Amino acid sequence: MWEYFKDKSLFNGEFHEFYFLYEDYLSPVYEGKKDYLNAFHLFIDKLGIENRKEFEKLSFEKKSYYENNRKLFSGVKETLAKLIALKIKNVIITDNENDSQYVRKKIIKRFDITNYIDHIYTSKDFKMKKPNPKLFYSVLNDLELNKENIVFVGHDIDELNGVKKMGIKTIEYNNYLGLKTNADICINEFSELYDIVESLNISK
Repeated sequence: MWEYFKDKSLFNGEFHEFYFLYEDYLSPVYEGKKDYLNAFHLFIDKLGIENRKEFEKLSFEKKSYYENNRKLFSGVKETLAKLIALKIKNVIITDNENDSQYVRKKIIKRFDITNYIDHIYTSKDFKMKKPNPKLFYSVLNDLELNKENIVFVGHDIDELNGVKKMGIKTIEYNNYLGLKTNADICINEFSELYDIVESLNISK
């Protein structure tokens, strides 16, 4: 899809540049200010996509395919279960076009990890996206936690660096863009998270 996009558009940058540009166009969607289709049209118009209808059809077919076929990384379910046993709260904060109820019912349930996720918060719930400090402080207030007693696991450079600036311990996982972050800890396997969390002095 990436090669097809480069061939059909005026964009000549690297993949990570495309990723950040696309995220910029999706920001109003994540914040509940614009619908996805409208933002997508603005994006492809900006980049001069050839055969707009063909590209849109292919893009939405790919979007639907990936959403319906995505799977958990190895060790995720087992690690979440072990963390719950430690009385650690597993919380999802996601930039998403849907609210938290939708994510729990349509996504988390399909992954069969409902019992291992204590809370879900989406950008649409708060009308702001990561790494906006107001979003994180809103979540902390709702959970009655302080930033010294949590760890943030993520893959985006802006999120990891932004959260670290808040004084929250950060763990980098699945950094598929390959850009260097300022995360406190980097892990290659999700299962590594258990030993790290167990060793930290956080609220249980």
